Amino acid sequence: MTEVDINDERSVRINRLEQLQNEGINPYPSNAERTHTNKKALEAEHETEVTIVGRVRAKRDFGKIIFADIEDKSGLIQIVFKKDEIEDKLRDKFSDKTDLGDFIQVTGLRFETQKDEESVLVKDWKFLAKSIRPLPEKFHGLEDKETKLRKRYLDFVENPAERELFRRKATFWNKVRNFMQERDFLEVHT
Repeated sequence: MTEVDINDERSVRINRLEQLQNEGINPYPSNAERTHTNKKALEAEHETEVTIVGRVRAKRDFGKIIFADIEDKSGLIQIVFKKDEIEDKLRDKFSDKTDLGDFIQVTGLRFETQKDEESVLVKDWKFLAKSIRPLPEKFHGLEDKETKLRKRYLDFVENPAERELFRRKATFWNKVRNFMQERDFLEVHT
């Protein structure tokens, strides 16, 4: 095992990745099974079993109960690990091995917390992709303009408005392209 510098977030994440691999867990499986997007899961009736996938955006560990937020392109949803509702091994693996930015798959039941937060009570989960590099700090985000332009993917992760702008631009250009193709125009890149 490599020496870990606890002040270096990347080395901590690499160490966790190595631990997962040593335990026989594939942190990069080739498939995922999703029954609901986060938005559809939030619309589902309580006690409905859902399987959702997304990126871990927040994690709050209180020992016997763990709350986390996962995000997909349809939105954010809270997931809840309760001590008596899931195997200790699965709950501990989530607590010890996941980082912000990891992609996971969660299967559980829709319910509402005591504070009226629509959530998913986790029965099972697995890694879909272990994140090695930390996300930009949530409070400050990306401030350097050059980094924003060179690393657009980071800006899209942290800035939903920017992500939506690019989605709208892609839709616009696709419609223009289709309009022109229907009229027998030829697209030429010069």
